[in-house]
Amino acid sequence: MSEEEKIQSILAEAGSVGLRSRTIESAYNILNRNPNIDRAGAYGMAFNQLLSTTDEPDLRDIGEVFEEEDEDTLPTNDILSEHFSEDTFDENGEYIEDTKD
Repeated sequence: MSEEEKIQSILAEAGSVGLRSRTIESAYNILNRNPNIDRAGAYGMAFNQLLSTTDEPDLRDIGEVFEEEDEDTLPTNDILSEHFSEDTFDENGEYIEDTKD
């Protein structure tokens, strides 16, 4: 099995439990901190860590983010801007949620 096939397999499994997006983000961070690690290993580590520490699936992976829209309609730029306007990433690529509320 090639490295890409291993990664796709890990992401498919992560997607089945609602952790695909978080797995991708975590693997990205692992690879940034340790560029010598193989990519499939980083994705595997990220997914396993998330499985052991996460109680809820990521809304991005279960389709609830845009539930007000018709299923066949792609979200508009206004909806995307509204949803993602408060989200930022720090200099290390770590996700930071704005807590102004």
